[in-house]
Amino acid sequence: MGKQALGFDFGTSNCTVSIFDSDKGIVETLPISNYSDTKKRSQANQSLFPSKVGLNDELEWVFGDDTRNCERDFVWDNSKRLLEHNTPIYRGGVHKKPVWVAIGIMGGIFKELKNLSIKTSLPMVITVPANSYSTQRSLTRLAAETYNFNVDQLVSEPCAAALGCYKNIESLKNILIVDVGGGTTDIALIENDFGTLKEIAIEGLKRFGGINIDQKLYEAYKEEFELSTDSEKLLFRDLLEDVKIELSSKKNSKLIF
Repeated sequence: MGKQALGFDFGTSNCTVSIFDSDKGIVETLPISNYSDTKKRSQANQSLFPSKVGLNDELEWVFGDDTRNCERDFVWDNSKRLLEHNTPIYRGGVHKKPVWVAIGIMGGIFKELKNLSIKTSLPMVITVPANSYSTQRSLTRLAAETYNFNVDQLVSEPCAAALGCYKNIESLKNILIVDVGGGTTDIALIENDFGTLKEIAIEGLKRFGGINIDQKLYEAYKEEFELSTDSEKLLFRDLLEDVKIELSSKKNSKLIF
């Protein structure tokens, strides 16, 4: 077996982990998804782990889609883009710092990797927004190292995206990468110097991504439903996200609340 390394895409909505084997020269996306719904689980080759931490009725901490059994106002999410200022997340009358939520997400992924018999001591590269500052980067590293992940380096998300599709762009001198995620959007101009990729210019919207579309849908349709509690409002937004995802491949969708 050749030298291996892990690649960790820490996302606002979902996380993905891949493993690289230098001998084979291939990258394999790992099936770490713990979605219970078969349709959701199958997305992206079962590689999407929901970026959520929850407290269930037995007062146990659960992670990823295991939070589906929690009261919705005791589920903490959206931690990634709040790491920049470590802005607390308010749920169920309790404030949690986003770094605490990020640590929980790392714990859930650590568990899934162990279930797959993946060595968590392998060198790891974690992606971060291109124009993220030192606080967000250091807290992301801290969250991973809490579970003894061997963080080798942090790589900007658009640069990682360029590397991921390099075979399609290797003949190009300049590449413009637009990376739209769940919580952030990054744009990077990358120079290709015979296989060495260098970021020439970067710009980003630190709080704009898929969850903003969810919010717009929420604002458009909330008056048609009787939403009286924070828990109902959060759950309704979750269901709207499912509608949004379905509309990516279909012309119509139905929401039952």
